[in-house]
Amino acid sequence: MIKNFVFAGALFLSLGIWAAKAQIPAEGINYQAVARNAQGSIINSPINVRISIHTGSPSGPLAYQETHATTPNASGIFNIVIGQGTFVSGNVNSFSLIDWGSASHFAKTEINTGSGFVEMGSSQLWAVPYALYAKNVAGGGSGTPYSAGSGINISNNVISAADNSPNNEIQSLSLSGNVLSISGANSVNLPSGSGGGSLDQAYDFGGAGAGRIITADSGPVTINASGSGAGNIGLLVSHNGTGTAGIGVNFGGTGNGIQAISSNPANTFATVQASTNSSTVNNSAVFGQSTGSARAVAGQVESSATADVAVRGLNLRNNGGLGVEGVGFNGVSGSSNFAGGFGVFGTNTATNANGNAGSLGVGTYGNGFNGVYGQTTNVSLGWSGFFTADLGVEGTGFSMGGWQTVSDRRLKTNVVPIPNAMDKLMSLNGMYYTITTRQSGTATLDGKPGEPVEQTKQQYGVIAQDVEAVFPEMVKEKAVFINQGDETVYKTVDYMQLVPVLIEAMKELKAETEALKAEIEELKAQIKK
Repeated sequence: MIKNFVFAGALFLSLGIWAAKAQIPAEGINYQAVARNAQGSIINSPINVRISIHTGSPSGPLAYQETHATTPNASGIFNIVIGQGTFVSGNVNSFSLIDWGSASHFAKTEINTGSGFVEMGSSQLWAVPYALYAKNVAGGGSGTPYSAGSGINISNNVISAADNSPNNEIQSLSLSGNVLSISGANSVNLPSGSGGGSLDQAYDFGGAGAGRIITADSGPVTINASGSGAGNIGLLVSHNGTGTAGIGVNFGGTGNGIQAISSNPANTFATVQASTNSSTVNNSAVFGQSTGSARAVAGQVESSATADVAVRGLNLRNNGGLGVEGVGFNGVSGSSNFAGGFGVFGTNTATNANGNAGSLGVGTYGNGFNGVYGQTTNVSLGWSGFFTADLGVEGTGFSMGGWQTVSDRRLKTNVVPIPNAMDKLMSLNGMYYTITTRQSGTATLDGKPGEPVEQTKQQYGVIAQDVEAVFPEMVKEKAVFINQGDETVYKTVDYMQLVPVLIEAMKELKAETEALKAEIEELKAQIKK
């Protein structure tokens, strides 16, 4: 059953004054419309049209009702004359008997394609139909003579000149505001807005349902806006609904649902801008959602462009927050197809902590079961992770493959033995002690570090100051707890450099042992003699 139709209609008054001595034609209003179904397709099969004239309001008393049987042409256009149909019911049984001057009148249209009449809406009849009332004003009826000034007589629906003068029948119309006047006679107050009509009135005229649908089959609907300033907007939608949208696009084609292009190279504004004042944490100004294989949000920089970022997240807060957050099985993924490129690039231009534990200058931060995980596809040439400066570890370092130190002879010059290795080692003392260090608390996801905590543990080692006195090359100074707000420079020891000293000391000890063995054997031989 077809329940909705699209009608574009126009009313034309068929009553007019012909020439002197002419007969007033049959009374009626021409009505032309285009019939379409709810899908916008043309209807060109037989239909029945029912017209109801109501007094005072669209639901007021029924003054007159009639029906028409008609068939739209191939374009869906049909024409009827309201007043010339088959009478159905009403306060009067003839269109000519409607008292147009008693009140405003509304025409309701109903259509029947075979499954009963369906209402298409109502429209108020304005100034034109009331010309039908003109023959009855000033006491003039269907058979009563009426004189318009001194030049025109109307008697028994026959218009004739009262004299032979060609000039005294001439009258002029004038419009002042909403007042329409004719010279030498009365004036009429036109309804507000009758000079043209607003978009809202045009929308209301369309009726319910499909009557308010625009079919853009002759090119796009274009809005030309000019001028400058934030208030000069081509299309503004104000909406206070709940759980709905200001603009909805239901796109079933193979293009873009919404396309925005900025063609001015000097434009400093975004092509698409969205702003929200929502207090919901997980809400956003722009939301992308994918229910298929496509990306929810994508950014692209063409190879010929000079832009440095495809998608940028800008966080202007100075006390936390994130520029870009990725949540999911893989939170953030980055890849590069160029040797000089980076899959993921993080930078922070903060210089130091300045004694504030909350001012960590972190380029990239990882938090999770594996805070940062790296893997290389080229074991011999690549790196799973590479650092160009000192590497700090608050916890213990573990290696499943061992730690390697660069020691190729081709990189070394001025190679000399270590003299008196045993004597130097004898100046050192191995110790067992409790060491207290500072450790960062767990950082939050918005980049705020946790409060630093102290950690103590029992440990074997040497004292850096003792080592420095003998082996100054093995000692370095570093503010190792600067990320926890402590800028104190502490001494560190490279225990790996003690290994070659131990090797030489063992060799010296072995040589002394061999010499002592030789002396003992010689003494034994002398005793036997």
